[in-house]
Formats: sequence, structure tokens, C-alpha cells
Amino acid sequence: MGKSVPPQITIHLYGAENVGKYSLASQFTKGWIPEKSQPAQTHSKILKIDKLKYEVLVNVMNVKEAPVNPDTRHGILVIYSLSDRSSFNILADKSSPISQAIFAGDQSRRVPVVMAANKIDDATLSRQVDEIDGQKIAKDCGCLDFFEVGATCNVNVQKAFMRLVLEILENHPEMPAMAAKNRKSGCSIM
Repeated sequence: MGKSVPPQITIHLYGAENVGKYSLASQFTKGWIPEKSQPAQTHSKILKIDKLKYEVLVNVMNVKEAPVNPDTRHGILVIYSLSDRSSFNILADKSSPISQAIFAGDQSRRVPVVMAANKIDDATLSRQVDEIDGQKIAKDCGCLDFFEVGATCNVNVQKAFMRLVLEILENHPEMPAMAAKNRKSGCSIM
């Protein structure tokens, strides 16, 4: 009998350059951050939720790559840096390519979006975006939730991703059904 493959949950991680997208994806999928950004755009992690396995694929996207087929993703984590106001302004500008790709379009086909403000560890010394501003833009854009995170110190990273994953599973009941089927079809050796 062939090995069963867990259902895949695809999350696109959007943000401007140097906001910590690779660090955030690495912290979530590996539990650590490489010294240098790796060229790999996709990070993966096997998650076990309610005794069911899922493979979470995190695709790191750049602002220039924002126009993407919405059918290739189940959810979006959009990120800006607390210590870089311009990375926040890109999201606040409704006409920017990234905002158009994430927040505009047919609302019936829209996937869940969580907004994360990264670099909370830098915020005490160099904060350029107040938490209330992030909460406001997340609410105005119809985001599912907002988190201030720290990839390097692993603050709220799991919470932000898991909030999105759980919403995706709620929106796609076929995924838990497939995972349950895979679990039952597994071989056992006695």
C-alpha cells in the first residue's frame, strides 16, 4: 500500500523587501532562522491538528510578485515591519499592486488574510508604526486578525500562522475529511 500524503494547505506570505518574510516562514516551518536568506521560495511543515496531519506550504512572495492566481492559495499572511513605515504604507495604499492582489477583487473568491507586524524585538528602539495603526488597517482591509510578531525572538509567530490555518480548515471541510481518510488507511505492522 502506498504512503498516504497529507492534505496541503497553501499560504502565501506577502510583504515588501526586508520585512522578515524568510525569517517568519523559517521560524514557523523549522523553528529556527538561517543566518542568510535561502533562495527557496517555499517552506513546508507537517502539522498535526486533532490527531490529523496536514502539510502547510508557505510561499514567500515579493511585492513585485503580488498578482497571483487566487486559486493557488488557501490563505494569505501579509507582513510589514514595525521599524519601516514604508513597508506599512505599501499595504495602506489601496492602489498598490500588493493591496490590489490581496484585498481587491471578487469578495466571494477571497481567501482569509491575517496581517502581521514583524520585528517587535526592534520596536522599542525604532518603532515607526504604532500597533493601533496596524489594527486599523487590518480591520479596514477585512483581515481575519492582526498580530505583532517577532520572527527572531519567536513571539506570536505560531499564533499568527495557526489562526490562519484553522480558518482555512474551517473554510475547507474536505481537508479534515481527507486527513481522516488518510489516517484510517495507514498501515500498521504487528
